[in-house]
Amino acid sequence: MQPAVMVADGNQGCVLHVGAVYAKIAPRESRHPFLRKQMMAEEAKKVTIDGNEYEWEALTEEARTAFLNITATDNELRRLRTQFGIAQAARQGFSRALRDALPETTADS
Repeated sequence: MQPAVMVADGNQGCVLHVGAVYAKIAPRESRHPFLRKQMMAEEAKKVTIDGNEYEWEALTEEARTAFLNITATDNELRRLRTQFGIAQAARQGFSRALRDALPETTADS
């Protein structure tokens, strides 16, 4: 079973999900860009994995690399799903074009 993964850096609102793997970045309250950057710099990034919260810097290099690989894989899967949808729509269009380009058939043929 894959671990559920959640990230909060307090800056942006974004949710990534593939199977049982989740990544979430929670939004900050401040609307002023300078204050937001300053607060973000002061606040340590936290990661929640299977319900347990960890400081990003406390994770081993191996754990951080695995997390980043999960995030990159989620992004690639999302891109591939989009490409697959585009290819399916194109195929349907080509199939319609082929049907429209075929000569009429008669019942005698």
